[in-house]
Amino acid sequence: LESVGLTFEALAPQLTTVVSASYWIGERLYTPRVGLDTGLQIWRRMRLARGRVYMGSPLALLRQMAPQELDQVWRQLLETYMTILQEHGPDQTDCGAERARL
Repeated sequence: LESVGLTFEALAPQLTTVVSASYWIGERLYTPRVGLDTGLQIWRRMRLARGRVYMGSPLALLRQMAPQELDQVWRQLLETYMTILQEHGPDQTDCGAERARL
């Protein structure tokens, strides 16, 4: 590996979690790329935060849950996402701009 400039760490599996948030903001949320174990923990946290809201049209989502429940899910999902960015993002100290964008 050293002869071609690679390290074992560079070959380790990496994971980015992608969570649909199109109902709320019209786009997906992407978590930072991290190692496999940490990535799986992040995936579990985001899945738990999103709860039982599944992909579908806004009308389909409104059939599943009341608007107040969807708002609560969004607040929980956003809080979890921002915490993950603070813990693992490239600039772990300031997520204010990302929060304002969302």
